[in-house]
Amino acid sequence: MSYNTGQPPTPYSESTAIEVRRAEGTVKTFVTGAGVGTVSAGSIMKLTNSGALQTVGTEDPSAIVGVALYQAVSGARVTVAKGQLRAYWDGVGTVTPGVEIGLSTTYSGWFTAFLSGPAYSVGRYEPLPGGGTLTASNSGTLQVVSIP
Repeated sequence: MSYNTGQPPTPYSESTAIEVRRAEGTVKTFVTGAGVGTVSAGSIMKLTNSGALQTVGTEDPSAIVGVALYQAVSGARVTVAKGQLRAYWDGVGTVTPGVEIGLSTTYSGWFTAFLSGPAYSVGRYEPLPGGGTLTASNSGTLQVVSIP
């Protein structure tokens, strides 16, 4: 597994906090785009001409490469996966179990309640047993989602 030089993964705070269940063959690494600063584990990532970047707003779901499993800095490699993972929730709207999610226009790399119109569905909110409806009070927390 690839990780940032001089910065091995810390499973108790990153990978195990993010990964729940992934589909086989969906873990990849990409170089993080220049000038993005630090990418947090749990950020939804897209691939662009300048490398992997955090998503922003209503982008095409086909550009999404997955959720960052480890923290990465600009120009370093970021490890991403698709499947059932934890991603940051932006607290906008109300999300119930099984509902579609979209990309946040407020926070880079976070997800929001799926809205009609220009927003695109990027997956579903699939909480672990005992998980329930997300509201604004859950903003900024890692929540279990399924990104195909």
